[in-house]
Amino acid sequence: MSEIILTAYGEDMRIKEAVEFCEKFIQSDGRRYICGRNIYADSVIGQLDIAGIIDDFCVDLEYKGIPVIKSIYTPVGALVLVASGGRPLSALGKVKGYGFLA
Repeated sequence: MSEIILTAYGEDMRIKEAVEFCEKFIQSDGRRYICGRNIYADSVIGQLDIAGIIDDFCVDLEYKGIPVIKSIYTPVGALVLVASGGRPLSALGKVKGYGFLA
């Protein structure tokens, strides 16, 4: 049965990159940021120390006690976990466009 299941070109590489990023994110020394505010972000906030929440569309200064910042103020070298529930690939492209590890 498995011989009829095809994987998308480059899928193995994307999975490898995602696993490597997750390992870096978990082991980070405090450069962890999350892009987006939702149940996905909440579950990470409950497990790891997060330096900031990136949200270009809100005026809130904090979310669950964590500073909310605009993407242009995110420090160089930040590790950014994209927790977008809608249009996650667009959000990922934007984050990578700023030069962050995502």
